[in-house]
Amino acid sequence: MAHKFNPDHIAKLLKPERAKETEPVGLLGSIGLGAGSTLVDIGCGPGFFTLPASVIVGAEGRVYALDTEPKMLDAIKEQNPPDNVTLLTSTEHELPIEDKSCTHALLAYMFHEVEAPLEFLFEVRRVLDKWGHVAIVDWDVVEEERGPPLRERIEPMQVAALLFEAGFTDPEITKLNASHYMVTAAK
Repeated sequence: MAHKFNPDHIAKLLKPERAKETEPVGLLGSIGLGAGSTLVDIGCGPGFFTLPASVIVGAEGRVYALDTEPKMLDAIKEQNPPDNVTLLTSTEHELPIEDKSCTHALLAYMFHEVEAPLEFLFEVRRVLDKWGHVAIVDWDVVEEERGPPLRERIEPMQVAALLFEAGFTDPEITKLNASHYMVTAAK
């Protein structure tokens, strides 16, 4: 079984230093999120990307914040999210979102936890509209004191290959910093 983030350590996910390392607004803009977009933030945690995304998409847009852990969704509730944010509990294998209802999917710092990654990517593809895009942000395969165990980290080329196998096109790898990468692809 893959290492799962302990929800008792939510405070780590909201530290200001984290926003300096991976600036949410800049990252969301780089994947094409804009006014009127519909984002599904899969494994949303306490809202590190959800809340900035709600401002970017505006009143005409929507952000679906999904997590398997209710404590994470409770942490977002405590921050009084705007009306364009919908909090949903998901399972490991099914996203409670209608087919082709989202323009963007974000999987941030959680893909290494997915037990059946190819099947999961097919499920992500299902919820994206015809022109949808996915962005996977995760821990690079480097030895360091923080983050998931080295043995559970996934090489960005492997993520790109899985996206391609799941029917996505044009996978592109971006090195974000010393610890993280992003792989984007189109439906």
